[in-house]
Amino acid sequence: MGSLQEWSRSKFGSIRQKLKELRDKLGAAQSNADDAGRTEARRIAEEMNELLYREEMMWLQCSRISWLKEGDRNTKFFHRKAVWRSRKNKIKRLKACNGQWCDDPLEMANMAKQFFQNMYQKDEHVMPDQLINLYSEKVTANMNELLCKDFTDEEIGDALFQIGPLKAPGPDGFPGRFFQRNWGIIKAEVINAVRAFFKDGVMPDQVNDTAIVLIPKISHPETLSDFRPISLCNVLYKIVSKCGESLTPSPA
Repeated sequence: MGSLQEWSRSKFGSIRQKLKELRDKLGAAQSNADDAGRTEARRIAEEMNELLYREEMMWLQCSRISWLKEGDRNTKFFHRKAVWRSRKNKIKRLKACNGQWCDDPLEMANMAKQFFQNMYQKDEHVMPDQLINLYSEKVTANMNELLCKDFTDEEIGDALFQIGPLKAPGPDGFPGRFFQRNWGIIKAEVINAVRAFFKDGVMPDQVNDTAIVLIPKISHPETLSDFRPISLCNVLYKIVSKCGESLTPSPA
């Protein structure tokens, strides 16, 4: 993530600062009435439009607004929504099991870790064999042969484009839109990675990294039971998952 932030600073820098510089240049170019001035003004205007589009997309993603059409230039609206979401979702304090309030970030993190570890730990009293033995085999040899076939390029591409373009990204910071808009460039690498996973059953740790986020279930949450955990997965993991979902066979 640190490398991605450094890349962003070196390649893009501050959008606001660049826009200010371009506005100054545009004013100077427009004051020149000859052909060279008009050509330069058009070039600067096109560069400004690209930067404004980037800024809009950045705040659109942060705002989590999915119903407003892209290109409406509602950057200020997106910014307000992003700030509101950040304040709403920020956990300032939590009530412990003993009823005491805690506002120390490290202690709250430990409380959350312990709470969900206890919730999702294995129940030693449950014997899975008793349930598994109740099921009869449904997958025939022909069905299994179909399930073991390699995915086609089209199937993997369809899985990618079924992902919401501006859904919250995983730890790598790339939303689905990045992959979709650059599919012509990264298509071969993504397809090879997906096929390699289904062949070897091995997924690199970086792909399988997941960010766990707590979303409040009520307006004024107090305890950890008032939050719902969601997993923010990397796009490549989502593509593999969607391909796996498509393998579900129909009953014979």
